[in-house]
Amino acid sequence: MRKLRAHLTRMAAPAVRRLMSAALRQPRVKRAARIVLSRIPGLQSRLRSLLYSNAWAMQSGATPPEPMIGGEAPARTARIFRELKQAQQARKDRCE
Repeated sequence: MRKLRAHLTRMAAPAVRRLMSAALRQPRVKRAARIVLSRIPGLQSRLRSLLYSNAWAMQSGATPPEPMIGGEAPARTARIFRELKQAQQARKDRCE
């Protein structure tokens, strides 16, 4: 039974995440959802952790876009992107 529940949760998570992010863009829906979820704190906590977790982005293989090549990218953009890549590499090296 636990395996079935875990499988269903994994299957539903992307759809729930899309629905939540769409609801957060609509002020009235967002307000209504907050009112309903304020009465169910456990569900509110689970949904918040699902929405803000970074694990789904890592599983999907999402990578940051590469800067424009051939001098199309402004110098400031290239510098910021380079610094970002260095910070990501440093963080990755610390974690390993």
